[in-house]
Amino acid sequence: MDAATQDLLVLVLGWAVVFAGLTCLGYIVYAAWRTGRLLNGAWARHKRLQRKEWLARLRHRDFDAFCIEVNNQRAERNEKPIPAELLKKVQYNLMYTIDED
Repeated sequence: MDAATQDLLVLVLGWAVVFAGLTCLGYIVYAAWRTGRLLNGAWARHKRLQRKEWLARLRHRDFDAFCIEVNNQRAERNEKPIPAELLKKVQYNLMYTIDED
């Protein structure tokens, strides 16, 4: 094997190492992006469940504040408010959920 062949092998091996490094970096970026998306989704689900739990507790503790909060949430989504009389009927029904997903 002469010097030109050795130089060619070193060059090919060098480019293979560079390509493998770039491929690894690309995978790291993709995995971080995917994990970030999954984490954001899990965090949003957690916040939604936390808000529903807070509303359920508020319903029994302070019913007037519960009515205001429910109707504020509905107003944010451009929905009609629910009258307090209708909500009063289901205040102690543990199976009742407001605007279930």
